[in-house]
Amino acid sequence: MKRSHKRLLFFLICLLFVMAAGLTGYIMAQGEPRIVAADPSPTTLEADANNARLSEGGSVHWIYEYEMCRHQITETTAAGEDFVGLSFTQLQEKYPDARIVSFEPEAVTLKRIFSCYCPSHYILKKDGGELGLFHTKAGTDEQEKIKEYPISFDSLPVDEKEAVGIGKEFSSMTDVGVYIEKLMRNSG
Repeated sequence: MKRSHKRLLFFLICLLFVMAAGLTGYIMAQGEPRIVAADPSPTTLEADANNARLSEGGSVHWIYEYEMCRHQITETTAAGEDFVGLSFTQLQEKYPDARIVSFEPEAVTLKRIFSCYCPSHYILKKDGGELGLFHTKAGTDEQEKIKEYPISFDSLPVDEKEAVGIGKEFSSMTDVGVYIEKLMRNSG
C-alpha cells in the first residue's frame, strides 16, 4: 500500500470510531431524564404570604437547630414592633439567615441552623494559658465563658492537650467536675 492510502485508511478508521462513540452516547442519553429549568413562579405559601402581614398580638416561634449535637430548641415570643406588619418577603429580607417554616397573620415560625453545640452542652478549652468552660448563648452560635480553672494548659498530658485544645464537650457540670478532678490529680 502506498503511504497516502495508509493515511486515508487511518483517517477513515478514526472517523468511524468517533462516529460510533457519538452514536453510543446519543443512544445512552435517550434513557436519561431531561434537565428542566426551575419554574420561577412563586409557591402558594409565598403568594398568599406576600398578601398577608403579621398582625399585632401574633406570635413568633424560633426553632434553633444545633448540628454538633442534633438538638433543637424552640422559643415562642409575642410579635413585637419589629415583626408586626411584616409580609413574607419583608421577613425574608430582615432575617436572611433564617428559613421561614410557616407564615400566618397570627403566627410565624422561623428556623436557624448553627454549626455548634446547643446551650445545654459545656465545652472545656484553652483560655489563655489556662482552661475555661464555655457554653453557647441561646439562639446564637456565640460562646460565653461561664467558669475558669487555674490549670495550666502546658501541664496537661499530650493527648489531653489535643482534646482540650480543640474543645472537649460535656453534657453536664457533673461530668466537667469529674474530668477537672482527674486533670488536677494528674497535673499536680
